[in-house]
Amino acid sequence: QMEFEWVLHEEVHAVLGQLHTILLEVFRRFPVPLCGNDSPLKQDKFVLTVPPEQLKCIVTLTGDCISHA
Repeated sequence: QMEFEWVLHEEVHAVLGQLHTILLEVFRRFPVPLCGNDSPLKQDKFVLTVPPEQLKCIVTLTGDCISHA
């Protein structure tokens, strides 16, 4: 019983703190809309060309997804 109480009070809080830190880092690296979060994701546009400029592609990224090419 005492060991269970120790794990519950000491280890659980430490692990939850580590999970919180990991989740914050994941949300920072992969911005996805969350429930109740109405702010639009930032869109980045990239123009890809080859040296003689015979081929050109415009790619739009929304978060970590290609939304238009």
